[in-house]
Amino acid sequence: MERVSDLLCQRATPTTVSGLFGGMTLFRVPAYQRAYEWTDEQIDAFIDDVRRCWQKRINGERERHFFGSVVTAPRDPGGLVRPRRDVIDGQQRFATFLLFVAALRQHCLLAAAEFGADDAQRGTALSTMAETLQFRFIMSRDLDFMEARDVYPLTLNETDDAYFKALLRGDHVEEVAQSHYLLKAAFDACFAMLQGHREATGSTALEFNALNQFYASALEDWEVVHIEANAPEHASLIFRVLNNRGLPVSDCDLLRATTMERAEQRLEPAERDELSDAWKEIGGIAENPDTYLQLAYQTRTGKRFNTARTSTEFEAMHFEELSSGDLLGAAEARSLLQSVQTLKTDMVMMKALTGGDIAGGGLQLTPVMAHRLAFTLGDLKQHWILPLVCASRSLNADHRERLLCVLERFAFRYGVLARARIAEYDRRMGPIITLLNTSPADYRLPEVEAILTDLLDRYATREAMERQLDGLEYERHKKELKYILAMSEFMSAWYDGQANGRPTVHAPNVPIDIRAMTLEHISPQNPEEAGAEMLPHLHKLGNLTLLSQDENDRAGNRPFVDKKPVLQGSRLSINQNIAEEDKWGAEQAIARQDALRDQAMRVFDLTF
Repeated sequence: MERVSDLLCQRATPTTVSGLFGGMTLFRVPAYQRAYEWTDEQIDAFIDDVRRCWQKRINGERERHFFGSVVTAPRDPGGLVRPRRDVIDGQQRFATFLLFVAALRQHCLLAAAEFGADDAQRGTALSTMAETLQFRFIMSRDLDFMEARDVYPLTLNETDDAYFKALLRGDHVEEVAQSHYLLKAAFDACFAMLQGHREATGSTALEFNALNQFYASALEDWEVVHIEANAPEHASLIFRVLNNRGLPVSDCDLLRATTMERAEQRLEPAERDELSDAWKEIGGIAENPDTYLQLAYQTRTGKRFNTARTSTEFEAMHFEELSSGDLLGAAEARSLLQSVQTLKTDMVMMKALTGGDIAGGGLQLTPVMAHRLAFTLGDLKQHWILPLVCASRSLNADHRERLLCVLERFAFRYGVLARARIAEYDRRMGPIITLLNTSPADYRLPEVEAILTDLLDRYATREAMERQLDGLEYERHKKELKYILAMSEFMSAWYDGQANGRPTVHAPNVPIDIRAMTLEHISPQNPEEAGAEMLPHLHKLGNLTLLSQDENDRAGNRPFVDKKPVLQGSRLSINQNIAEEDKWGAEQAIARQDALRDQAMRVFDLTF
């Protein structure tokens, strides 16, 4: 018989995150592990999980959230009585959870102080909750060679640990590494989420209940499987196997299996074949069809797709026919077949739109708007706007065109230049998507513009945009520069006519194929030809323009005087304006940079 010490894994224990950190064991991230690296995408998903579990409790229910498995290895406890273990897999999740708990603790203390004598009982309860969070998750006391000292349940690597623990305590410390900024961003996002829920309550009783449910959820709802390896080398092997063996089961795989199983006995053979064929087509849309499943879900519901697949609501959130959990009748099975076919159609259109195929995505737009949106989706990869784009199909042609003109310009400023928080946009736009799906007659463009303007004012300010425009360079930002120059051409007549009202394309049926256009340097790239004064401006917006491939071939890398005939003969007004210059140097490039920046600031402004 094998001894326990001969096995890779001593035990695998299901528990809660609270139970893991509330026990005797202390966890440490080994020095060789990576620093903290979760970005907005992972943090937003984590916050959505927190909010979902909290909302269940607010509604008098409960949802257990599976936090995944964590792999640890034994470590010498040193002078402490408590056992220690190295975290081989799970440090990003652990650190983020503790940052959320630290933010929750701070809000409990803030609310307790604000309640004061007016609501002493709830204030005292909040203080007790803060103490419990402090002791269980953040810091306690223990003996080390007969001396009492602070003990933290999780220690990160040398780069992050001091900064991480300062965040947990609520101390201010300067960031000195990129991972510090990411840790701070994670804490700030959690703090802001909690602040928003507190401010939305309107009374001390509701505020207390909100914080209390976050507290209860943190202690009880987050579950993990703790895999305890017998040695560090065993832990590394387990980690590699868990992350590298086999093919992951996709959301589409799970939905296919459930729908086929639930509907099979109630469908005729031909209908079963239709259901199977629909799933085959869905599976062949892309290497990872889940991307389009998630976009289709958000288009239909207005909600971000982030429900754990272990949730009992997973199938029902996609197919209403599966919500009861009961056996399906023949009518329900046929309805489910129709729902799967509708999902397939939606996902196929989503795939078309992500590649810039506007007509294939079911949208009828003017040629100029179609080319602009195709470039935004297919080349600039701003797929996060797709749910609202698709929901706009419920509007008539004129209203759809106006909405997409606003949305596409917002996407460039918010998503391309500022790289701002998409989750915040999703939350604010969710009700608009729902409105378009259920009551499009009640839709009003000014309401959308007000929401988008507020997002720009908070996350993509005018001052930041000016810096971002001036920072664009030829080698790193070709697509962004092409888009700005194309927009300058499209909006030139409106802008030159005093730019009144919303930006308007005066010739909506005369498009520019932005993808087919090339970026051309007005002053040539050859440093000897350009001159020393021109070098700082050579690759900036002010010295670039758009030419067709044929025009580019004729212009070549020649001096400005040789390019003037090509520019004069261009159908683009931005090129004809350049050709009016007698010469081209640093002075002209700087002036054009300023002019294009000023024009862009007006074009991409949503206030009128």
